[in-house]
Amino acid sequence: MINTARNSLHKGVADILIFWGYLIAATALTIYIMQHALINSGYVQYAWLITIPGWVYTIIKVRKLRHSTKFKSYTNLIFGRIWLAFGIACALLPLFYSLAAYRFGMPAIWVTLTPTILLMQGVCLFASGSIYHFKPFIYGALACALIFAGCYIFPWQQFLLLGLCQIISLVIPGHLLNKKAEKDV
Repeated sequence: MINTARNSLHKGVADILIFWGYLIAATALTIYIMQHALINSGYVQYAWLITIPGWVYTIIKVRKLRHSTKFKSYTNLIFGRIWLAFGIACALLPLFYSLAAYRFGMPAIWVTLTPTILLMQGVCLFASGSIYHFKPFIYGALACALIFAGCYIFPWQQFLLLGLCQIISLVIPGHLLNKKAEKDV
C-alpha cells in the first residue's frame, strides 16, 4: 500500500503540462505582440493552429508514457483523464464560440473565451493538486482565478495575462512536480 502511494508519481509525470504551458505561453505572447504591432490583426488568431502539432506530440508522449510506466495507478489515471477532458473542452469551446458568433451575431463573445479557459484550467489544477497532495498546483489554481478576473478588468491584455498564467500555473508547478517525482521514485 505504501509502495502504491509512493510510486503513483513517475518520472516525467508533468512533462506534458510543462510542454503545454510553454506552448500556450509562447503562442499567447506571439498573438499579443502581433495584435499590438500589426495594423490589420484579423488573422493573428491563426497562431493557435500551432497547437495542432502540439496535440500530435501529446498523443505520442502519452502512448510512450503508458507503455514505459511499470506501475499504473488510479491516481495517474484520474490525473490524465482530468487533463484529457480539459483538452477536449479547449478544442471544442472555440468551435461553439464561432457558432454563437456566426449564428446569433455575437462577436463580443470572444472576449470571454480566454477567461473561460483559465477558469477551467484552474479547476483542473485544483483537482490535480488535491489528487497528488501537491500545493503548487493549488497555488496555480489560485493564480488562474486571479488572472481570470484580470482578463475582465484588462480585456486588451488577455493574451499577455494568459501567457503569464501558463508560466505560473503549469510550467513552474510542473517542474516542481517532476523534481518531486525524481526524488520519490
